[in-house]
Amino acid sequence: MPYYSVSRKAEADGEHLVHARGCAHYPNELNAQGLGWHVYCSTAVKAAAEFFLQVNGCEVCCWPCHKEHGHS
Repeated sequence: MPYYSVSRKAEADGEHLVHARGCAHYPNELNAQGLGWHVYCSTAVKAAAEFFLQVNGCEVCCWPCHKEHGHS
């Protein structure tokens, strides 16, 4: 079960991306809001929505939850 965090710093489009620990794009400690351990990226994205209005799954490590691919 992966540990997830969301970037505190928004992307250019205003979204905060959710990442699984170990992802090449995982935010550094100062930029990471921990979300805890989740079986599915979908529950991590829901947890991130408690902190930020615009959230999305990372295209690399949370592909099933990345909105541009129509999976979320």
